Formats: sequence, C-alpha cells, structure tokens
Amino acid sequence: MTVTYNLSVSTASHLTAFYKVMFRWKGSVWKLVAAEMLVWYLAVVCTLALDACFIATSDYGEDYHQFIRWLSKCANSNFIETLPFLLGFTTGFCFDRWFSIFNCLDWPNNAAHMLNTFMKGRKLSAKRESKLRNTFARHLRLAYILIFRDISMVTRKRTPTMEGLVKAGMITQKELEMLHAGRISEDACKYWIPLQWIIVRIREMRAASKKDSLMSDYESVEFFQEIANLRGNLGDLLSFDWVPMPIAFMQIITAAVYITMFLTVFTVQSGVVDKEGKVDYLIASWTIITLSAQLLLYLGWMKSVHVIINPFGEDDDDFEMEWLLDHHTSVLNTLLGKRESGKQYAPAKGPEAQPNLVLTHTVGSLLRATDRGIKGSMADVNPREDPSEYMPTT
Repeated sequence: MTVTYNLSVSTASHLTAFYKVMFRWKGSVWKLVAAEMLVWYLAVVCTLALDACFIATSDYGEDYHQFIRWLSKCANSNFIETLPFLLGFTTGFCFDRWFSIFNCLDWPNNAAHMLNTFMKGRKLSAKRESKLRNTFARHLRLAYILIFRDISMVTRKRTPTMEGLVKAGMITQKELEMLHAGRISEDACKYWIPLQWIIVRIREMRAASKKDSLMSDYESVEFFQEIANLRGNLGDLLSFDWVPMPIAFMQIITAAVYITMFLTVFTVQSGVVDKEGKVDYLIASWTIITLSAQLLLYLGWMKSVHVIINPFGEDDDDFEMEWLLDHHTSVLNTLLGKRESGKQYAPAKGPEAQPNLVLTHTVGSLLRATDRGIKGSMADVNPREDPSEYMPTT
C-alpha cells in the first residue's frame, strides 16, 4: 500500500516539517532494517561478552585478537569503500525502472469515455445497447484482471482461480472456454484476448450494417488506436515483471552489505577488550554507535532497492493493485452502465443482466483490503477559516 506524506511536507520552511516524516513507522527505513539491526546488536553484545569472559584470558586470546585486527583491516578495505557506489548505481537504475512501470499503469477511463460518447448517437434499442455496454465493460475489466493476476500477488490471492471469476460474473463460461480454446499455450497470459473481442464485435456490427454500426469510420480508428495503446501498456507491465534486474547484480549488492555487517560484529572488539578481559565501555559504546549509523545507511539503502524492484508486491510502499481493480470496476460500471438520467441499463435476461458487477474477495484478500485509494494530499484538510468571512475582491 502506497504511503503518502505530502501533507506533512507541504511546506519546507516549517522547522518540524520533515521531522514528522522521519519518525513514521509504516513504510519507513526503520521498519525495513529493524530485524537485521536487532540481530546485529545481539551478535555484537554476545561476541563482546564471550571475548571478555572466556577468550581474552585463555591461551589463544592473543591469536584471537590478532585475527580480529585482521578482520578490522578487511572491513576498511577498498572493497567495502566501493559499497556506496554500488548502492547508488543500483538505486538510480531501480528508480528509473520504477517510474517506467508507473507510466505503464494505463487506466480504462479513456476507452470507456469513447465508448460512452460514440454509442449515444446510435439508433439502438435500450436492451441491445445495455447488452453491448455491459459486455464491453466486462471485457475491459477482464483484461485488467488477467494481467494483474499474473504480476501481483495481492490480485492473485483475491482471484486464485478462473472459476471464481465465472461465479463473480466477470467472465461467462462460454468466454472462459474461448479463452482456453486457442492455439496459445495454456500458461501464457491472455490479457489481450478480451480486448480483441471488443474489436471483433465492433467490426462485425460495421460489416453487417452501417446503420447498426456503433461508430463511424473516424471514431472506430480513434477507438481502435486507444485499445492498441491500452494493450501495449498492459503488455509492458508484463514485460517489466518478466525481465527484472539481473539476479547476479542483486546478489552482489546483498552479499556486500551482509558481509560488511558480519565483519563489523568482530571489529567492534578491536581495541576494546584487553588481555585481562576488561572492556573499555566508552570506546565500545562509541564504536557501536558509529558502526550502527553506517550500517543503518547501507542496510536501509539496500532494503529500499529491494522494495522498488517489484512494486506489485505486498510491501507498504507497493502499488495499490487491489484498489486499482476496484476503481476500474467502479469507473466502468459508472460510464458504461448508466443512462444520462442515472438509470441503469439492465436487460431482462442473460449474463449481461448485471450492470454493476463487483469483484469478490477471498478470506485472505479481505483481511488486507483497504478503501484508501488515489486522492489529493489535501482532500481531508478542513480549513479553519469561516467561508462567511471571505470578502469580495475589488
């Protein structure tokens, strides 16, 4: 779920503006690194205790401290110094990829508006127009469901099987059989087929009779181009999910950060515990504070990269895929399921008799469902000024 904070930083001149953001928990760097930092602190305390109580006063204590000094040199080697460069390069690449994915989140509003506009001037019976509207809305909605099921775990949990979509009325049994009847592999994502059904339906009506055609020549060209753009953007979403960042590169970044954390567990002991097992707590505290600050930056940097690699997951800052499905369903129901007067188009019989379909939930998806969608950061702000006090301008 996307974490918004624009309201808290609406002005940069306020002294405490960005402090409100720094101490948030949801989606924050503190939440991302809490588990690893806790393990690191426990490991540091345990190794210091073992060194002070047992190792320092033993026969091999000097050899152990010599080994610790060698590890401290490794931790300050050139390899570790290149870690900020690796993390910075990876972050830049991932952010560029994240924005490209965001730009591919095409909405069905334009296609629905075009259908709604082009169909108004046609001489169709109310029953036939209602059936066409609900069919087109169902096909557009199905295209989004099919693509989101293959790239988003949230959507997959909500629509685990195609039979569930049949029960929810998102697709008819005949359409489901047509979806699986082609020569395309069963495992392939067939999100584009419902869009093709819309084009075929419009072409068949134009070929049968120009009087019964839904669109003129110009309108059909514009609408087909909109469908092609929509199909292209949805296909790009699948491509981004199919080809992630090279796994070897991510392994290098992750291994470098965790190796650094492992080495620093032992470098804390360098110069802190003497031969008699006494601990200099002042030096130990200062060393732990400085190293933890450095590790917090490195680990938080790496975790941020992990989050933005796949924005379709279940992290706090991932895209609201579940809300997007509900929004698209609501928009299609509104634009293609209502008359100008507000009355619903509803045929008497058939699977198209349900103009306002809603995608159902499973138990798992319902537990994490949210009604917070896309809205302005100031939408819930109520100004203190009384509107009656406003003065007309002169």
